[in-house]
Amino acid sequence: MHHLGAANERIDYQHRRETLRDWWIPASTWEELTAQMPRRGAPDLGRLKCQTASVFVWTTITQGDVLLAPRPLDADVSRPRPVGWSNQRNQFWDHLAHSKHLKHYVDLRQALTDYAAHLAQEIDSRSTA
Repeated sequence: MHHLGAANERIDYQHRRETLRDWWIPASTWEELTAQMPRRGAPDLGRLKCQTASVFVWTTITQGDVLLAPRPLDADVSRPRPVGWSNQRNQFWDHLAHSKHLKHYVDLRQALTDYAAHLAQEIDSRSTA
């Protein structure tokens, strides 16, 4: 039963969560990921979108609950939230996680999924387990 050999290689999700405890997509990586995204008619790809995309990557890598993902912008109580912050964040999350027809979100989700796979591989290679 050679095909079951992979079952012995368990993913250390705890290690992944610890590694990504205070993480979000670095600005340079966000720029790379979104550089090819069409801007015309597309949503703004600012800091709130980066944080929400980071939550998407975090949940993909850790298989953790979306509510447990780090949100540094939300955690920063020294900065007031713009009007509609929560609604914008939630709407972006919904489109990013579920849209099948909005090309911008489909393309961004694919880029983030590819990035998550690469990042997970890096984290797992550094695992002490």
